[in-house]
Amino acid sequence: MPDNKENKSKAINLILLLIISVLCFGYIHSLNKSLTENLYYGYTDLVYFEQSLANFIHGHGLVNTGRGEDRSLFSEHAYFTHFLVSLPIYWLFPRTLTLFGLATIHMLAALVIVFYLAKRILKNTGLAWVCYFLFLLNVYLIMCAGCFWMYGFHSEVYYLAYFLGLLYFWDKNKGAAILFFCLALLTKETYAIALFVTMLYFSIKDKGKRKTPLVLAAVSLLYFVLVTKWLMPYFGSGTTAYQYYGLHLDAGRALSSLMFTKSFFGYWKELMIHFHFLPVLSPQVWILALPDSLVNTLAEFTMGYSLPAHSHTWHSIPVFGFMIWAYLLSFNRLMKLISKKILIYSLSLVLLSISVYLFLDSPVPGLAQFRNNKSVLTALKKVEQLTASSDSLCVGRGLAAPFMHKRYLYDFPVNYQKAEYILCRPWDGSLRKITGIQSEVVLRTPRLILFRNLSYGKRGSTPASPLAAAIFR
Repeated sequence: MPDNKENKSKAINLILLLIISVLCFGYIHSLNKSLTENLYYGYTDLVYFEQSLANFIHGHGLVNTGRGEDRSLFSEHAYFTHFLVSLPIYWLFPRTLTLFGLATIHMLAALVIVFYLAKRILKNTGLAWVCYFLFLLNVYLIMCAGCFWMYGFHSEVYYLAYFLGLLYFWDKNKGAAILFFCLALLTKETYAIALFVTMLYFSIKDKGKRKTPLVLAAVSLLYFVLVTKWLMPYFGSGTTAYQYYGLHLDAGRALSSLMFTKSFFGYWKELMIHFHFLPVLSPQVWILALPDSLVNTLAEFTMGYSLPAHSHTWHSIPVFGFMIWAYLLSFNRLMKLISKKILIYSLSLVLLSISVYLFLDSPVPGLAQFRNNKSVLTALKKVEQLTASSDSLCVGRGLAAPFMHKRYLYDFPVNYQKAEYILCRPWDGSLRKITGIQSEVVLRTPRLILFRNLSYGKRGSTPASPLAAAIFR
């Protein structure tokens, strides 16, 4: 009888989790659909991720032309998980929303794992549900679930589900844990840092079982060196966006800068607020996030990127994993310190109220009312008709949405010479920027201008990487 009752409870919990996940997926998907149709996303990165898959499916190799550069999916970052996981699904459903849907599914799966991880750590189903809803309302996790950044989809969001799966199965099933470790490692080469320190932590914590974590720590380190030193330059013909072994500025000068200190502490202040400062009660875990956040902050000064300026972006996803882990351990510590359940549940209500307030105060609720100018959408439909016969288009920021299927989609104004058609906004000085080619105005509206490049001739495909060329030979 007790076993039947326990199985029934497990089934009810699973069904409720699935129902909530489906409802959340529907809500986030509806937002993505509206934002995509109304040109909310800047598309700079979304074009990169989607066209890398589309080019491969259509036999054009692994090269992406979304930014008008000879850059493959593995030259800027080693996005192997995106290629392995996204490609089969996108092959079946070749739409932009497919990528957003995959991101949402991964994040909702991560929250389901959080429930079971919390249940094991806290040994209390009620408090596991509390933790589930606390993270379901977490603004940073919601932003990741919908990729609600102006740059659009980023496959880095896959990592959190794999990392939490690694934590959940570490003591239950080493084979499954190693599988999740590999998926997390292949998501992006920089995540080797987070996985390396995680394995070192397990090797210290489990003194009698050091072999597996030490081997995996070595694998993380070797993978990072292999990918950044040889693989990425190979695919990018020696040109990558992140030169890990040749920084542009002096890292020592960045460390001594007051701006660095302000940026670093501001980054952590925002994180702690949205995780209710609970992770500080488990410093042995949250300090594992310091190396990754330090690398991100240094990158702002050494490579010219503002990675840590907003702690809610995809750059902080490994940090989110550590914060969730430390949060659950801290909650367990509070349970031991506060013996009366009524006080624990009262604290839970306070934390839930704070989460609701932070959610309502975030940009997410406002996205449901986002609408773009209808005149722009009408003009874009006309542009679609006028450029239907061409596969080459250069577009201004935020105008790429209807043209994702084009093989050669360039950013304006950097690569307008390469495109047959040039689409931009009248007020961005476009007439002064288009020089060195013969062009004619095909369409002019108060919001958009479409030029035809009369100097455009027959152009071959963007060169693929050597490996990609070998695949399609």
